[in-house]
Amino acid sequence: DPYFLYGGALYESGDIKNALKYYLLAEEHGYDDDIIMFREIAECYGKLGDKYFLKQLEYATKAINLDTENAYSRYWKGWIYFRHNEFSHALKYFLKSENMGYSDISLYYEISYCYSMLDNLKKAVEYADKCIFTDKSDPLGYYRKAFAYFMKEEYGKAKRYYLSAEKRDCKEPDMYIRLGYIYQNEENFEKAVEYSDKTSKLDKKDPDAYILKGNVYASLKKDYITALKYYKKAYKIDNDMTEDFFANFSVLYSMLNRYSSAIKIIDEGLKKYPKSYNLLSIKIGAYQFKKEYDIAEKLTKKLIKLDPKNPWNNYYKALVYYNCKKRKKNYKKVINYIEKIEDSNIRVFGGSDGVLSFAYYEIKEFNKSLEIFYRFLDSEYCDEFIEKNIKEIKRYYKKLLKKFPNEIKLANLAKKFPELLDF
Repeated sequence: DPYFLYGGALYESGDIKNALKYYLLAEEHGYDDDIIMFREIAECYGKLGDKYFLKQLEYATKAINLDTENAYSRYWKGWIYFRHNEFSHALKYFLKSENMGYSDISLYYEISYCYSMLDNLKKAVEYADKCIFTDKSDPLGYYRKAFAYFMKEEYGKAKRYYLSAEKRDCKEPDMYIRLGYIYQNEENFEKAVEYSDKTSKLDKKDPDAYILKGNVYASLKKDYITALKYYKKAYKIDNDMTEDFFANFSVLYSMLNRYSSAIKIIDEGLKKYPKSYNLLSIKIGAYQFKKEYDIAEKLTKKLIKLDPKNPWNNYYKALVYYNCKKRKKNYKKVINYIEKIEDSNIRVFGGSDGVLSFAYYEIKEFNKSLEIFYRFLDSEYCDEFIEKNIKEIKRYYKKLLKKFPNEIKLANLAKKFPELLDF
């Protein structure tokens, strides 16, 4: 068929729109029994954008119907679903293709990936092993197996197989990013930076490399200035970022007491994620640090309306009465709201025990204040909370130290944070 032949030539040259036009003309003129043409029509639709997803499936199905025993046609339809993140449907066709005799390292890779995304680690590893057994010199199986373990947060095993993939000359940017994350998690600063740099060398415009590097400097070196520099680089490359990115970017500004900049970044994030409880709560914190308590209080009301059942609401209600103008302070309400918090994560991450301790001090229940302050000191994020709120902590620390001069544990805190005794 001349339309088919001309369409094929256009397809090979990369002229997808015209290739599709002539392939469809070939079908219209009765050339409708060629599996390869139907697959290539499906591929043309795929290259023209996601809006043609159903057309892709239509022609993949036509290819299957021409020869129901053709295993590759099943694989091809699975691949279309796979590219659209329809992993359950993709897996169905991939497994059917395998059962019909199709065997290929890419097929095993994709099956493994589907199982990872469907939270089946055992099967994901099984098919990653099939990749490895098919060709032990190919990095694909090791890379795939590492990803399966990474997704289940088994970072030791993930690192082992990523390094095996790297030895076999795998140079996937996301592999370097994940190795960097693993080393960050192990608090290995040099290695984490090394893998961030490896990503940048592969692609200088990969924002994830700069985000990783920023996170490494912030978490392992507490170097917020350098961390902010890398976040700015990432944002310059791509401003269409995740909710977490906007949150972390804003917090870096807050750590440097640049609250107006923190609010500006959060507002950018809220344009994209207008119903984000997390972003709005960070904005509230920035206004509280700016001592613009009336704005913080209005935003808190908006936050509670956004998610009335959120367990963090009592924490933010407490801060309204704690971080406010003196005439509005009500420490009994602060205590009431914080003691309603049952979630231990909120008590730890929010530093609510520190606030609760100071509230008890203000109502002159000094022993209770000290008891809760000690509980606060034992929490996982105590050091971070102190660093971020050093002025407020210093004010109450000196009061507690004066009230309880013989408390060794209290006195030792100043050895760790000498600035607590600065005047």
